[in-house]
Amino acid sequence: MLEEMIDKLIKADKEMQAKARVLKSIVGVALQTIRILVAIMPELGKMSGKQAASLADLAPRANESGAKAKYRFVKGGRPKSRQIMFMAALSATKHDEKLKLHYQKLVQNGKKPIVAITAIARKIIVIANAKIRDNVYLIN
Repeated sequence: MLEEMIDKLIKADKEMQAKARVLKSIVGVALQTIRILVAIMPELGKMSGKQAASLADLAPRANESGAKAKYRFVKGGRPKSRQIMFMAALSATKHDEKLKLHYQKLVQNGKKPIVAITAIARKIIVIANAKIRDNVYLIN
């Protein structure tokens, strides 16, 4: 029911339709991801890539105090967008050769798999932001 309401809103608004069309062209981004991103991140396409990653709760934050330097973590954005982007990243690493190779390279270089998936999710949201900004929706 909620999905139907979101679909109606997207169909009724030209800007949301354009964003949905662009998001649909990105490997790993499915209908549920499109609905959530269009609904909770209306700013997509109107900011820098770093801002988009931060808003999507995918930007690394330092965890340092004095001489101590711990692992970085993601925090401070819209958590629902991070959750949905993790699913998109998992799908993309299976269906997009470039992202799959990037993920494998990160893991081979010693990154934990969850850190590598977070990096892929961040990469996808930055790509989505740039494509929406430039109104690029042609499927490659």
